[in-house]
Amino acid sequence: MGIRIISAGAGSGKTYRITQELKVKIEQGVDPSSVIATTFTKKAARELQERLRTFLLEGGKTQEAEQISNALIGTVHALSTKLIQRFSYELGLSPKVTALADEDKQTLFNLSLTKLLVPQRVELIENLSRRLDQGDARNSIDWRYDLLNICELARTNAFDRDRLEASKKFSFESLQTHLGDQKEVTHPELQEELKHQIQSVLSGFENLGDETKTTASFVRGLRQLLGRIEKEEILQWREWASLEKLKVAKKSIDHFQDLKSFASTHLKSAAFQNDLKAYIEAIFDLA
Repeated sequence: MGIRIISAGAGSGKTYRITQELKVKIEQGVDPSSVIATTFTKKAARELQERLRTFLLEGGKTQEAEQISNALIGTVHALSTKLIQRFSYELGLSPKVTALADEDKQTLFNLSLTKLLVPQRVELIENLSRRLDQGDARNSIDWRYDLLNICELARTNAFDRDRLEASKKFSFESLQTHLGDQKEVTHPELQEELKHQIQSVLSGFENLGDETKTTASFVRGLRQLLGRIEKEEILQWREWASLEKLKVAKKSIDHFQDLKSFASTHLKSAAFQNDLKAYIEAIFDLA
């Protein structure tokens, strides 16, 4: 006996080929109830079992055709469930098996996190996640999804602690190569300079005579940012990125160019890069 793998594209006759292979083996004396065959769908499993039973009956193998009902033929989930139920005592598990629904996976994962998280750790990751979030209030990305993805990839690829540690280091270093050499500047220093840039732009805006809706909308946004900076709020990094992509009337582009150029420097700032590094390290350490 051995393991036989049939690899082929959709519609190429895999089910027929596997059926023929099994028919020959059974005719050679293999016990039908000892057969294990996996398929992608329940429909394919039923088709495989019925075809095999039909071939055996046509060949006069009545007893073997009856025994094929005891074979393990089905999807990976179905076979795994049957094996756990059959050997539950030896495994020390309950014979009652329930497949985990995809929508429940994140919920149960979050519950397991409560054993690892302390308030200080949660606050750190929440603050980093909020500053680095590229979505809006309705489409905000939960850092727990990033953590779950890393855990699943680590489990799938059998990564141990050392491999995860190496991945953590590589993740930031490979990202940093796209950001450029780091410039030592803190959040407060960076935002103080941004405040001066915005004030300078707004002070000269009235003389432009630009009354277009596009420019007016952008200026309103600048005034709101300025108010938040004056309240010593830490801006989200996506707000810096939005300044790089400013949309104003063509006649006013030059007036806002210095602000746009300054906003792009945030990518090289230690403040931004340290946030990225701290977030990556926090997620990998939890994983």
